[in-house]
Amino acid sequence: MKKRYYIIWMWMLIVLLTACSNKDEDVFDHGNPTLDHKSEAITFSQEMGGVSVLIFNESNDNFKYLRSIVSGWSTDGKVSTRLNLGKYKFLFLKSAGTSTSLYPASFDDNTSFDDIKIIAKTDTQNENYVLPVDEIWLPETEELAKTIYTIVDETTVQNKLTRAVSQIIVHVKRVANESGKITELPFPPGKNITDDIKEIKLDINGVGEAVNIRGGIGSTKTKDILDEVTDIDDYGFATYNGPFVFPKETAGQSTINISVIPSEDSVFPDMNTSVNGRLERNKKLEITLLVTATYQLIDITVDTNPMKEIAQGDSGIWE
Repeated sequence: MKKRYYIIWMWMLIVLLTACSNKDEDVFDHGNPTLDHKSEAITFSQEMGGVSVLIFNESNDNFKYLRSIVSGWSTDGKVSTRLNLGKYKFLFLKSAGTSTSLYPASFDDNTSFDDIKIIAKTDTQNENYVLPVDEIWLPETEELAKTIYTIVDETTVQNKLTRAVSQIIVHVKRVANESGKITELPFPPGKNITDDIKEIKLDINGVGEAVNIRGGIGSTKTKDILDEVTDIDDYGFATYNGPFVFPKETAGQSTINISVIPSEDSVFPDMNTSVNGRLERNKKLEITLLVTATYQLIDITVDTNPMKEIAQGDSGIWE
């Protein structure tokens, strides 16, 4: 009889342990949430890798930080957790965190949704300058970011992310100027315009100090050196992908000072010029320098162009 009771007891213990194990597998979460019996499964869905979601729940007419999801996304861009019933805001964001910092540096239950911003790091080599920033992604609009979700049953939350930064692109082309008519002057095979260029220096006045869901914050300066060509076209002309920067807080143009430094064995002189243009969210400011065969700068064009839309599996590099 004792043996029979022992077998029954062992069987009940196995069933209990199996049930607990299955429950743990069903609840995928990060952090250490306190859940009551009135909770529901929430699925977050997005189209790109490397995304984090900051979760804020309503507290005294405000939304305070609860926890974050930073990994665990499926191949189709989904991750699930459980949340107590109530009202929430969710901030989707993506950043390499190399040249920027998330503010506040650490979160607790006093951190408000409206406190969150991403700040540029100080350039310790240049006083009153910040470093170029990472390629930051935030919800496409402020309204989308501030959406309030009332959790009463299973819910799927989806955000569309776009770049919260601008980028400067520099093109250098060789041209001929004949009686005021400017025509492109291609290079022969095996030669290109970078044979005479060591680097291009940018000094940019009018970039943001930080960014949040509303846009750029403040106005400051940054520097960058373009010493690696991004593309050489069939004519031998060059494209340099410049720095990512935050738009400044107030609308208006920024000033970009440009210095083209010749290679050591080049007979051509330094070229220095300055252009103005708007640095806008999710747009690239494209500067085209037109130079003669003797490296005389004869024209500059400045265009602001939108970025391509995000697509499934996009790594985040702009075309």
